[in-house]
Amino acid sequence: MSAPLTDLDAFYAFGRNKLAEDGDLSLDDLLFEWDAASHHDAINEAIREGVADVDAGRTRPATQVVAETRSRYGLDAL
Repeated sequence: MSAPLTDLDAFYAFGRNKLAEDGDLSLDDLLFEWDAASHHDAINEAIREGVADVDAGRTRPATQVVAETRSRYGLDAL
């Protein structure tokens, strides 16, 4: 599987900027930071969706779910 050239160009620019800030970063360090930065927006969106679900009442208390699961699998006596 090959990365699109735009991704490669973006990583190159990211790496150059990071190395200008801290010249001691390894390629592994750069890749780790790139991965974390590229997932940042998706993580924030998932958190926003979860908060919206709670605000809209689309969730159930964990204690209720655990009790139902224990009952379903006969774990009430444990």
